[in-house]
Amino acid sequence: MNEFLNSDLFWFLLGIFFLIIEISHFGFVIFFFGFGAFIVALLTWLGVIHSPIIQLLIFICSSLLCLFLFRNWLSSVFKGKISGKDKSVNDIIGEKAVVVSDITSNSLSGKVEYHGTLWQAQSENNIEKGTVVEIIGRDNLILKVKPAG
Repeated sequence: MNEFLNSDLFWFLLGIFFLIIEISHFGFVIFFFGFGAFIVALLTWLGVIHSPIIQLLIFICSSLLCLFLFRNWLSSVFKGKISGKDKSVNDIIGEKAVVVSDITSNSLSGKVEYHGTLWQAQSENNIEKGTVVEIIGRDNLILKVKPAG
């Protein structure tokens, strides 16, 4: 078991694990720990490093270095744009969306489609699938909506 934890395969699988976790947590931080694990996997596979302590230090340093150097730049590269311009929170207020999953009053059970993207939605009213709604606010990745009127 100790041999496996010291192997290039372990670090490669750890990198894959971090990338899978990143897909479900949209913070764009865990990605860099996956990248750091890939760096250690490559160095271990090439036979450059053997010591588990050195592997761990290179993992931590390379992950944090990549995080601080590349996060802002890569975030801007992957940031979605609509019609060639960035949309701020205030720009989407008043926009229309379509309910794709029933919204239950004051819960996070519903979803809406806005510009081709699915968003979790919250409303003070029960709203059925297929209804056009108006966006009245946003709290991180949750749109606050009301029936369009």
